[in-house]
Amino acid sequence: MLVPFPFTDLSGQKVRPAVIISPDPIGEDILLAFISSVIPTTPHLTEYVLGATHPAFAQTGLRASVVFRMSKLVTLHRSVILRRLGRVPAELQATLDMKLKRVVGLA
Repeated sequence: MLVPFPFTDLSGQKVRPAVIISPDPIGEDILLAFISSVIPTTPHLTEYVLGATHPAFAQTGLRASVVFRMSKLVTLHRSVILRRLGRVPAELQATLDMKLKRVVGLA
């Protein structure tokens, strides 16, 4: 998804890709995790780097290698979704779910 992702200090927002992590349907609000093209040298345990050569990459609709920052979450109304990019395959979703469990202390 492309959404206006707010800065953590609420000083503004920037249109960014994000992955929906809330189950569907959950109502009008959705929980999203931030996706960045700024790849860290050493990803945190709660981050997942998806390279452009990964077999699942084409399904995502992303343009370049990215890092899923599962600790950077936001809840937004469905109406602010600007565009759907693609899908996260089940195996990648399972990996992201494990990272999210680490964020909230369930793993």
